[in-house]
Amino acid sequence: AKVHPSALDNQMMENLINQSSQKVLLRFLTAELDSVDTNLAKRMIDEFGSEFSYEMPISSIDNSKIRKIVDKILQFEFDPPSGAVLSPAGEYNLHLGVMKEMKPDLIATSTPDVTVVDGHPVIVEAAVSLGGRKAKEGITVHRFANRIPMLFQGGNDVSVKTANTRINWKSYRIDKNSHKIGVYISICSTKIPYGGPNKEYIGDENEDLQRAVKDAIMKCCLQLKSRLARQEAMKNQKERKKNLEKYIPSVSRALIGMLQS
Repeated sequence: AKVHPSALDNQMMENLINQSSQKVLLRFLTAELDSVDTNLAKRMIDEFGSEFSYEMPISSIDNSKIRKIVDKILQFEFDPPSGAVLSPAGEYNLHLGVMKEMKPDLIATSTPDVTVVDGHPVIVEAAVSLGGRKAKEGITVHRFANRIPMLFQGGNDVSVKTANTRINWKSYRIDKNSHKIGVYISICSTKIPYGGPNKEYIGDENEDLQRAVKDAIMKCCLQLKSRLARQEAMKNQKERKKNLEKYIPSVSRALIGMLQS
């Protein structure tokens, strides 16, 4: 998979050069970098300086040249990464799956824009549910990587850490201890940043991924907050009506008494 140039650093560029099957600089840039066509690659090389050329062998690029290349590339503006090559679960399918399995009282879903993690496009889909026949009190996180369930090492996972420590649930009218909260995170990418040797969890080190997971959960929580507010308003309205109805007989008797006197 191609690397998005906005995420480049010196080490990543060195790795790309060492691993690439391309021999010359121009073809290397178009083959290894996302959103870089031939015209843009030529403009880049022109900006690198007189010591660089389109046909320059990449085997001749040392660390000092790598630093120059990366510094210049990061000054360019690029189209955002395309999610066309990704196959996410889909917001509708995620919603349907949770409703079918958990039968929650409330559910909200979200699919933020494609983001870049370590140079690769990532889509984070999320669902947050409240209540349900199989739910238990507190936060339960369900994790998926490229639509495959992840069942082990949950405590180290970016989705679990984000749901438990980075969301201010109270600000969304949700009590993380007493409410039955289901959090469903599906991360889709050409290169999942797994942690551990057995790919049992997704690492929590990358701030861009942390932010994408947090944003996805918060978008769901905002939807739930408005629905919970409407539920509370309707409940209060019913209670007021019920209280008023208590006084109707006595008020009616008082009015009748006044009219008869």
